[in-house]
Amino acid sequence: MAKRVIHELMPKFTEKVIDLVEDRCFKFEKQSKGLDERLLQATREHEHDFIIAMLRRAVSFVMLDVFLEKLEVENAELLYVQYPSMVEVYESIQDDSVDHDELDDVPRTGHGKLGMLGQ
Repeated sequence: MAKRVIHELMPKFTEKVIDLVEDRCFKFEKQSKGLDERLLQATREHEHDFIIAMLRRAVSFVMLDVFLEKLEVENAELLYVQYPSMVEVYESIQDDSVDHDELDDVPRTGHGKLGMLGQ
């Protein structure tokens, strides 16, 4: 019974809820079953893209510390020594976290810089 709920009923329920939300909130004239990503993308404005990029950078910035913490490494320099195979992953996250609009590359949020959250 649990397998049926997980693999059959829950996906059907999710699809119906998504269709209902799209119909009531967005009033799409033609929609397919399930999530209509193409139609939803068309509703985004320039500001949405800016906010999504800002959130992506902020999450990546926080993930740098979480990444090191999960590997039980004190800093990035030790990562190069202890886990050289993970350096590429760390650097990819780091590249994604850089905010080129800021002098120190630390991403900003609507309330200031992320680097100042713990202070």
